[in-house]
This record gives sequence, C-alpha cells and structure tokens, in this order.
Amino acid sequence: MHLVVAAATASLLVAFSAACGSADPVTSDEPFDADRAPHAIAAAGEGRLLVLGGRTPDDGTSPRARNDAGLVDATTGTGTRLPDPPFDLAPTVSTTFTIDDRVLVVGITCPTVDEGEVCTDGTRVAAVLDLTTGDWTELDLPEALDVEPGADAGLWAEHVGVTPGGDAIVEVGRWGDLWLVDPASGEWTELPAPPAPTGASCLAGDTLVALDDPTATDLPADPTTPVTSAMPPPSGSTPPSPQPTLRLLTIGDDPTAAADAVWATAPAASPADRPADGLACAGDHVLLLASPAKEQVPTFDTATGTWTTTGAAGLSVWDWNAVTVGDAVTFLEGPVPGRETPGWLYDSTTGSWRSIPQLTVTPSPSGAVWDGEAILGYGLDIASEEPPRPFRYEIPPP
Repeated sequence: MHLVVAAATASLLVAFSAACGSADPVTSDEPFDADRAPHAIAAAGEGRLLVLGGRTPDDGTSPRARNDAGLVDATTGTGTRLPDPPFDLAPTVSTTFTIDDRVLVVGITCPTVDEGEVCTDGTRVAAVLDLTTGDWTELDLPEALDVEPGADAGLWAEHVGVTPGGDAIVEVGRWGDLWLVDPASGEWTELPAPPAPTGASCLAGDTLVALDDPTATDLPADPTTPVTSAMPPPSGSTPPSPQPTLRLLTIGDDPTAAADAVWATAPAASPADRPADGLACAGDHVLLLASPAKEQVPTFDTATGTWTTTGAAGLSVWDWNAVTVGDAVTFLEGPVPGRETPGWLYDSTTGSWRSIPQLTVTPSPSGAVWDGEAILGYGLDIASEEPPRPFRYEIPPP
C-alpha cells in the first residue's frame, strides 16, 4: 500500500483526492463529533474532509465503531453530519477517491466484526457520495468482483490513482487485478493484468506503473489459498527486490482504449541490483524507494523513458508516508521522541529535493489527502491523551 501518511500494512485505510469539489453538500442539523479515529477520509473541497465512521471518546467501551459520515473543517475541527453510508463499513478496509464533486468509496461491509477482529464474512461494496446533494448511490459490482462473503475479503481494493479522464484506478486482490471506475456512471472497466505479480503501483501522468513482486511465485486460482513465497517476508513486510522491474501501461482518457492497452517494461535501473520495495509518483516521474531508505533515489521519467538519480544529504523517505501534491510528492512524519528529522518534498518539474517541516502530530491510519491547497488529515498528539484531531498542513514555499 502506498501514498499514505501512515505505517504500511494491508489493513490500513487509504484516502486521496483529485480535482476536489467545492460545492456545499446537504447536511443535517445533527451534530457530528470530529474528534475520532476515522475509518476513512476524503477531500471535500474548501479545506474540508469527508469523514467516514470511526470511534469517538463518547463510544466508551462499545465494541462497535460508528457508521456515520460527516463534513469536517480541517482548520477549526467543526463538523456537520451527512447522510449515513448505505452499508456498514468494516473498521479497517476502505478506499476513497474524490473526483470533482463525487466521492467514490470502495470497501468491505462486515456486520459481525468488532473493532480489532478479523473480518471472515465480509462482502465487497462500492458507493458514490454526491457532494452537491448529499445523496449516496450504491454501485453494482462486475460479476468478477461480486464474490461470496468472506472470499478474500481482506484483500479487496487499494487506491492507485485518478486518471486524467476522471476515472479511479482500483487494484483488487493479491494478483494485482486493475479496474477503472467511473464514479459518474458507475461503470467498471477491467484493465489488462500486469505480466507479473505486483508489489507496488502508482500513476505517473497518464501512465500506470507497477513494480514486480519477486516474493510471489505461484498464485493459486482459489483466492482463499495462501500464496507461496520464494523469500518469506520478514515481520510481515515485503523484502526489497534485488532486480527491480517496472511495468508501464498507458491509460489515457478513454477507458475502452485503456482496456486494450499493452504493458511495456521500463529499461533497467542502473545499477540493476539496486533494491526496491516501494514506489511514489509525482508528475511523470516515478521514484524507486527502498527500506532502509537511502539518500540517492533512482528516478524514472515516463515521458522520456530515462533514469536519473536524485537525492539530498540526509534524505530518508519511504513509500508509506508519501502524498502526491500535483507535480510533487511529500514525505512527512509526526514527531519522534529523541529524533529530529526533516520532512521532504520532491518536485518533478525541477527534479530536485528540499526539506520541509515535519507534522506536529502523528498521522492516524486513515491517511492524509491533498485538496489542491494543503495536506489534510487526522493526527494524534502523542504527548496527550486526546483523541485524533483533524489537521491542515500548508507546504512552505521554496
């Protein structure tokens, strides 16, 4: 999972934005408690967050999290309630896309799971919230995705990006199956499968980029069958590939043409044995990232098909805390006791890095989003016992 201001685990929530709407959605007079650990967030325009579900201090010891929705001002922390989602989202699996004045939510409904438990009878669901009316529309899933409850429920969907034509790219399951979703029409278009299992992916301009996962060897047809691995991942993480391979698929503006597109393989990075286990995209550039992080980052330009090496003294970045902000990408963390490190920004228009201030709070697992003017999200002050609160981070000028 990538482009999230949070630790990278398969159960985290992801939220991103593109062309955020600015209309005032229909709200009720009911209060909405903005102090919570949200299930998921999305940009809603004018410095506001759409907040889906979560747990508030008022819930006490209740084992069930909330299934409400609200609009929260990231600066003031005030919230107004929206109509509830049409299904019960599981606490740990949902992905959102903001496209114009609509928010697409793709997730799992798991009515019997409690906070901290594993969902074993989840059902895949998708819906669109119209920010201009406050209306929810549940989407029909393609037959290939409408599986029996519980089948691969925890490996439903990850956010990849939003195409220039306004379609969401959703990665489904551990095979790296890819779909385009039009939130206006509700249409799903299956993209060609990558030629190899995918370990990470992102969107650079109109090019979908996938990094091969060398740990997956034999992928069984039955999604409930464990995947065999040539190199068992340590501590649940994916080991870096000794020979990273990038796959490229041009998406463009036409979903029909994208469905017939053909994957290409990028030239090998130099040196070829540079390890990588993550990607981050900014403009037409793809950053090849590794853990532990290195000061020099192989950078591939999808427009020219060439590699360069970028970096800076003291640079330390990972894909799990990256947020794409237009033609740039930021890497931000919260305060770490006993350690002071800067945040970083890579600008694809200049091919350069610069340090930026870190966040003053520790981002929550619901991630962070770019709304066109600032990074918005939820964070926790680790020095206090207060619940997570919304934050707004303005990137300082060079």
